[in-house]
Amino acid sequence: MNILFVLLLGILVGAVGMLLWRKLAKTEPVPAFARTESDNSAEAMYEQGMAYRRGQDLELDFQAARRLLKRAAEMNHAPAQYEYGMMLDRGLGGEQDPVKGIRWIEHAAKGGCVEARLWIGKHYMAGDRVEKNLQRAEQYLRGAAESGVAEAQAMLGLLYRDGEPPMMDSVKAVEWLSKAVSQRYPGAFFPLSELYERGVGVPRDIARADELLRQAAEFGVPEAQLKIANYYLTGAFGHAFPQDYRVALDWFKRAASHGVAEAEYEVGVRYERNEGVDAPDMSLAIASYLKAAEMGYAPAQHRIGQVYLYGQGLNQNLREARRWFAAAAAQGHAASARHVEKLQSHVSDESALPNVEQSENESPTTPDWKG
Repeated sequence: MNILFVLLLGILVGAVGMLLWRKLAKTEPVPAFARTESDNSAEAMYEQGMAYRRGQDLELDFQAARRLLKRAAEMNHAPAQYEYGMMLDRGLGGEQDPVKGIRWIEHAAKGGCVEARLWIGKHYMAGDRVEKNLQRAEQYLRGAAESGVAEAQAMLGLLYRDGEPPMMDSVKAVEWLSKAVSQRYPGAFFPLSELYERGVGVPRDIARADELLRQAAEFGVPEAQLKIANYYLTGAFGHAFPQDYRVALDWFKRAASHGVAEAEYEVGVRYERNEGVDAPDMSLAIASYLKAAEMGYAPAQHRIGQVYLYGQGLNQNLREARRWFAAAAAQGHAASARHVEKLQSHVSDESALPNVEQSENESPTTPDWKG
């Protein structure tokens, strides 16, 4: 009898234990902020506020995030000051107040928040949202750069490269851009390449410049892609880019995909001139010219004006021709300005001049590409 009782008791205890284990196994881990919330510390409120802001561990709630981050910010918690300032600046979780938001972000920067130092330093450098102040920009960017932030290192290098004396320091520019490059920060490769190419702040080294240029282009930096395309187009002497129209066209297309108007225009030129393509294609050329022209690139506007003027791949249309010539002329394009003047009387009565003679310098086969 006693043995039976002990067996039943053992089975019962085992069943209860199994139920408790299953319940505990289903319980989600308690977030770190919840374990420390009872002390009402700034860190606990910051962590909980960020959990609400990111929708991690807690449901996304900008209002709750803003309320908690404000409390932590008022307790001099620098990361909370930065995050609260950003929410004010963007109007997240409440009324937008950029002026107040920037004040909090600068408080955070002074308190050592690296993200805040980078943000406010960039804005002081550009004069965006705050009055331009290169001394303050240097102070904050250096603080972030010395903490190892690659973007801050690159921005500080650009500040030393482009700043006015006594801020300008090409040696320091090379130093900080090199540090950013060592961290593979894409935005540092192209400016450092140009310094090596010109021998500014560092001994001239074309091989190193070309290496950095290629890496920048591969990273997707549009300026580098355009420059390397032009090198392949011309076979620049002394550089590691032999003339190759097909490779040049590929790089022009890559730069054009980033909205670089000059690159889009050059794609059109290659299709019209039959350079790097299997066969000339005026329709593709015109499509690229139009894209570049609509982006405000004067040579493309001039070329579209020619296309309409001479009926090259499009029906002749003097009004459209004059419109595009006028757009280019407004940017100082001299040849377009002459066409605007010549077409002034014709656009009021196109029937008076059904065909416009081409000038000797502007034929369909040898257009005046850039002048």
